[in-house]
Amino acid sequence: MKPYRLCVSTEHRGSSQSSDSKNARFAEAQLVEAAQADPSAFGEIYMHYVRRVYRFLRAQAASEEDAEDMTQQVFLQALDALSKYQERGLPFAAWLFTISRNVANDVHRRRQNSTATLNWEALPQKLQPIDPHNYE
Repeated sequence: MKPYRLCVSTEHRGSSQSSDSKNARFAEAQLVEAAQADPSAFGEIYMHYVRRVYRFLRAQAASEEDAEDMTQQVFLQALDALSKYQERGLPFAAWLFTISRNVANDVHRRRQNSTATLNWEALPQKLQPIDPHNYE
């Protein structure tokens, strides 16, 4: 087994990472600007991020179907708000994953609030459970 060689030159390492990061940011910015000008170009953003968003939401969802529904909601909200998006020094993905987190939180909040409890006394007598100790 060959040992890994570490690059100790900070000049090479820093410039390569910086250059790659700048290129990725530039390509991302171009995608966003194209989609802001023409919403039909949003499909490229969708294809670029859909798997990552789905995986993020699947980890938080109760089922695959829930994750799919939440993913759809994220991209619908992103498309709706895209005209308001402004680059602020963070990757577009940060904005998209903020929407993802908010959608997941909303779904969880709705589920917590929708769990209804039923008082047995509110049921008609025929539907109430039978007490096995007091069976007539």
